[in-house]
Amino acid sequence: MLAAIIDFFKTFKVIYLEKRTFKVKLANAWAGLRYFEGGKEMFIDSEMRGGKWLRPRMAISKRSIKGWKPPHENEVVSDLDKKRILDNIVDFYQRSGYTIIIE
Repeated sequence: MLAAIIDFFKTFKVIYLEKRTFKVKLANAWAGLRYFEGGKEMFIDSEMRGGKWLRPRMAISKRSIKGWKPPHENEVVSDLDKKRILDNIVDFYQRSGYTIIIE
């Protein structure tokens, strides 16, 4: 599992350079992530879980994609925005070798 986490951070820069529209950071070692897009930030509930043959799994709470942190907290996050954000995160983690579980 530790090797997978190290690999994740090594591939983060490559994926970020390819996308250039968003950035994902783990909030702490195992739970929660911070999503950045266009100068805004959002906290999303997530949890790293062990996987079969040590392939890491990331569970992401779709319901926690609610709104931006201050000073953008008054901006509405539409259903299309939520879908785009979730798609970006799923794509990011799948490229890093994670299995994704949407809850």
